Amino acid sequence: MMFFVKRIAFSILFLSGSIAFGQSSFLPSSSTSEVVSGLREIKKRGLSLNVTDTSLISECKRVLEGRNDSIFQGVYRFIYFRDLIENKRRLADLPWYMSFLPLSNTGVNPNYKGKDGKSGIWPLGYTIGKKYGLIQNSLYDERRDVEKSTEVAIKYFLDLNNIYKDWNLSVMAFNLGAARVNQVMHFRKALSFDSIFPYFLEEEKKQYRTFIATIYAFQAWEKQGVTLSESKWIAYSQLKRIASSSFELPLGMLEEKTGIGAELVKKYNPALKADVIPYLGTKNSGIRPLILKLPENEANIFKLKQDSFSIWVSEWNLKIAKVRYGSQPVGGVGTINRHTGEVINRPHNVQTPVRPPAEVTENAPVREVNNQDSTRNDVTPKVWVYYTIKRGDALFTLLDVFDCTEDDVRRWNNIRRSQFMIAGEKLRFEVDSTKKIYYSKINSMTLIEKRELAKND
Repeated sequence: MMFFVKRIAFSILFLSGSIAFGQSSFLPSSSTSEVVSGLREIKKRGLSLNVTDTSLISECKRVLEGRNDSIFQGVYRFIYFRDLIENKRRLADLPWYMSFLPLSNTGVNPNYKGKDGKSGIWPLGYTIGKKYGLIQNSLYDERRDVEKSTEVAIKYFLDLNNIYKDWNLSVMAFNLGAARVNQVMHFRKALSFDSIFPYFLEEEKKQYRTFIATIYAFQAWEKQGVTLSESKWIAYSQLKRIASSSFELPLGMLEEKTGIGAELVKKYNPALKADVIPYLGTKNSGIRPLILKLPENEANIFKLKQDSFSIWVSEWNLKIAKVRYGSQPVGGVGTINRHTGEVINRPHNVQTPVRPPAEVTENAPVREVNNQDSTRNDVTPKVWVYYTIKRGDALFTLLDVFDCTEDDVRRWNNIRRSQFMIAGEKLRFEVDSTKKIYYSKINSMTLIEKRELAKND
């Protein structure tokens, strides 16, 4: 429950303070009568609240009158992304106040990550992201993509409202989880928001009050004519979309060869979790490169230089391999896996030897990799580690924590059937002998620990 208190504090930091938006000393008034008047206006527009709730009035004053420079970043991001969020909200016919949840919950910070694993501006949980088809792995997390996460948040809201038939309850379920809302409804044997709200925990109620206070404060600022003095970002609508390559692109290489800064790429593409632009593999047997958003000048440079990327990446990874191994890999160079040191994403003309499948056995010997099958001269010996599938395990989580692909798992375990994640069955994973202890510990981890490892990997 401490998470709610901390997240509320986080929201207040983003929404409290005096800073130059266009007026150097902005001091809005906040008498009780003015707060009550503002709350009445909000209530008339469909949001459930008690205008005489002293805790709510105090929260409105605290958000409006606080002092913290972080208000600049939070409100600026809200204004920057507001058109994008509003357009999608209107298309889905959601209530007007839904657009304020990112401002209240995270300060509209795409890189926000809560202790409960929720991420992005709304924020969204790991399981919700997977349910609605967002990509989440060690390199890329679409929960941090403002456009895609907003589309998923809207779908989630629509599904919640189909259940509760009440947008205010849907807000509570979005923030607290449907299970918690159902628990209170069952306890009170009531279905309406006003009937069950008093029976939530105080920190849960405070989160909802902060949401209302955020709306009140922003509207008060707007009435005072608060504006941003200058734009530091290219307008979202003016960003150009360009397809990346069918292999991983190190941002360091991109900056060195093209002058397109790594920080600029990550600024406009917050879903990137590492200093690399990933290749998302294939979809329906077709190429599925990442779609980048860049300012027009950088997008033009990217497109102009794109034909040279494969050569530059090979040179870049050769340089890394020489530093790491002291010799040149044999048979061409692809991207170096940061976790295991393996060479991955080899150029298409380099053939990877296919190993015959073997029976799964606990007593499988340590397997030395023959130089003929190797992609480098100095190869770390390989060993098998074994994992027993647990109830609740998801394949995508195991792929993340064991740093492999589904094709790898099928090949290593001689699997041909479509479904193989059956609790109690064993899988084996090929890993570097130097990493055996690290990967062996995964078998004894809890479900939450594995998900945390997958998200932080």
